[in-house]
Amino acid sequence: SNKENIKIKNKYFLKITNILDSISITIKRKILLYLEKILNSTTRVTISFILIISVSLMTTYLIFPKTEYLPEGNRNLIIAILIPPQGYNINKIKEIGIKAEKNLEKFWKTGESGKKRIANFFFVARPKSVFMGAVAENPKKIREFIPELRKAASGNPGFITIVNQSSLFSRSIGERRAVEIDIQGNNYDSILTLSRIIFAQLSASFPNFQIRPKPSLSDSNPEIKIKPNNINLNEVGLTTRELGLITNILIDGALITEFNDGGNQIDVKLRSRSPTNISTSDINTQFIYHKKKLFPISYIANVDIVNSAQQINHVERQRTIKLQITPSEETNIEEAVQMIEKVVYSSDNLKIAKSNNLQIKTTGIVGKLKQAKESLGINFIYALIISYFLLASLFQSFIYPIVVLTIVPLSALGGLLGLNFLNLFTVQPLNMLTMLGFIILLGIVVNNAILIVYRALNYFRSGEMNMINSSIQAVGDRIRPIFMTTCTTIFGLLPLAVLPGSGSELYRGLGVVILSGLLLATFFTLFLTPISIVLINQISKFRKQNIV
Repeated sequence: SNKENIKIKNKYFLKITNILDSISITIKRKILLYLEKILNSTTRVTISFILIISVSLMTTYLIFPKTEYLPEGNRNLIIAILIPPQGYNINKIKEIGIKAEKNLEKFWKTGESGKKRIANFFFVARPKSVFMGAVAENPKKIREFIPELRKAASGNPGFITIVNQSSLFSRSIGERRAVEIDIQGNNYDSILTLSRIIFAQLSASFPNFQIRPKPSLSDSNPEIKIKPNNINLNEVGLTTRELGLITNILIDGALITEFNDGGNQIDVKLRSRSPTNISTSDINTQFIYHKKKLFPISYIANVDIVNSAQQINHVERQRTIKLQITPSEETNIEEAVQMIEKVVYSSDNLKIAKSNNLQIKTTGIVGKLKQAKESLGINFIYALIISYFLLASLFQSFIYPIVVLTIVPLSALGGLLGLNFLNLFTVQPLNMLTMLGFIILLGIVVNNAILIVYRALNYFRSGEMNMINSSIQAVGDRIRPIFMTTCTTIFGLLPLAVLPGSGSELYRGLGVVILSGLLLATFFTLFLTPISIVLINQISKFRKQNIV
């Protein structure tokens, strides 16, 4: 019975192999038939070459997408920052954090099974912000909590809320995909005014973008301003430094010395009164006895409390307000930069900047993206040059390596077509990891062309056949190993390109580019490579005839 089962299995196996053999023979015959028709006509050879190359280059140019820097990664952590307007004390900020925590309690309390769940949650109340974080029980559903955290943090007038999934490639919160607009100058009031205008324009134009000003656009922070009267200061024999020390003693207390108490450093300050009972009238009416003269502070200086910025940042010695803009996930960085700059660099904004001697600069991710693209472009050129010289040594010719490298535009087109097809189902931008796939693709697709060119040159140089028959015979000899290596590579890449899972967001684009590029390049290699060989041979013959 076992022998009978083996015979039956062998019978079915032979039937399957016979069917596959007949299909492969039919495909091979048709490819060689079409190839023979093209190669036996110089006109068809020239038209086919020009048509394939021009269409592939033009299509590549037309469908080339805007670029992204790096993928976010699928880290199981959502971070939220709530930035309050000036005037909120730490207790009020803590109340805001507790309120947001209560709004999210339903996601970690016991309830119906199958609902979205938060495994861990925390919040930190700081003087200038509320910092929150959440971890999901199911890492695959972590992104579903971004709108939930944004909703829980909403409802606070004047607050700016930033919610992002923590990135694998950046430690800074919300800065990996951030486009930064720097408004710089010497007059801080003018900088603040223009920054408010641009912030309002961006908020109205891009409601799905997250915009964070650094520092705050509020100028309601109380600040004590002391304007000395230099004539009266000289009269009483005081310097501006001594005036500053006196007012410091009246307001915050001046550090006199430090005291070491069993290893603990204790500051010793000289203070005239509690700092909670300070007003401008109190300070101005304080009397100073110096060099047998008694006079109020108002005699040597004018002390006033004014509204000012809580923090002033400097970039390259210029006072700067930075608007940090994080585009939505559906918008890639290169496209977002163009959209943002169209709003920021409007004629009205540039007119205001020019009249107040201000500068507007685009920084942040833009410079990193430009540098990465330049680096990848240079590496791609190096790869082409190295491949050319290696092929030249293999073929013992400086012309035939060009035949192999003509397949590169077709492979790039295949990669872009695969990427565009993938974007019909899920968002997959052309980021730096995906671009790396094109460099890898260059080293893979040339292998099939090498097989055909090398075999065709062997036949031709042996004198057995002319170049047309050598090319056709080379394709016939190598078509089976070409399809074998292509199929094994494609099936090996399918899990990387198709299957979900941990890390799939990082490498899916790279896998799709290599898979689709190899698939299209293999099909056209069987036609373009022999066409290029015959065309170069005909051009060489024509040049020799003209020389003779």
